[in-house]
Amino acid sequence: KTDDKYLHTSKEKFARMKRKAPPETLEEGPPQTAVSNEADIKSSPNETDSEKRNVSNTLTKDENASSFIRSFTYGVRSLPQAEASGCGYEDVCSRYAQYKQGIVGGTVRGKHGEYLDFNVILINGGVPYDGEDKAYYVFLDEVMEIVETFVPEARRKRGLASKLSFEAMNLAVEHGWQVRPTCTYTKDTFLKREGADCWHLIEFACTEKGAEIKQRRVQLKNMALSELRKLCQRFGKSSGAKPALIERIVKYELTSWTAQDEKRRRFKAIGGSVGTSS
Repeated sequence: KTDDKYLHTSKEKFARMKRKAPPETLEEGPPQTAVSNEADIKSSPNETDSEKRNVSNTLTKDENASSFIRSFTYGVRSLPQAEASGCGYEDVCSRYAQYKQGIVGGTVRGKHGEYLDFNVILINGGVPYDGEDKAYYVFLDEVMEIVETFVPEARRKRGLASKLSFEAMNLAVEHGWQVRPTCTYTKDTFLKREGADCWHLIEFACTEKGAEIKQRRVQLKNMALSELRKLCQRFGKSSGAKPALIERIVKYELTSWTAQDEKRRRFKAIGGSVGTSS
């Protein structure tokens, strides 16, 4: 995709991010080299909404610091690694050809030295196909991995890191990417403060439930094949290699967890307590 340059003047624009701004001539180039520790850029968590608006208005009017330039690098994307179960992607539908070439990284830069670096990688998408002898993924998804957010020391506590992060979220929406918050600021500060607007973009494996499933795959992999077959007998299909058995169990348990979560929400909605039977 041709590089684009967008001007975003406020956080409110993120709420309308599905309406793309008209593209302008873009600057192209490789991401800048990271020069500082991510932990140093944290904005003050005690900023009030009024203070944030005042900062935004001041920067937009006097310094135009909320204008960002996006720079992309292009290359060949590698196929994703297999999951902990051993189940991996197989290109039976030739989908890799659609994803092989593309954006592999980039930078969102401000006018005063602030920037956000990211990579774009491929991950296994959807639920594995459950064959007779083995299970494998047939879909691929693109993930923006945010690796660093940096703001010069003299310009910190002005909301610039948050503006950079919103710009990155806009970029993810426009390209249809999921977001992997590797950067400590994004994960520990931005998402905790702005999660209501952004959590739907986060890669499932980075969520609490995704982490549980990842750990469950590791536990199942350490079990004997005979034990896995006994577990699979509950839903009538105990044949296949170990990765297929593991993914079958994970799929069954995830469905059960989803049903239990829905039941808990309904109990809360009618004023009942969790665990109460009807």
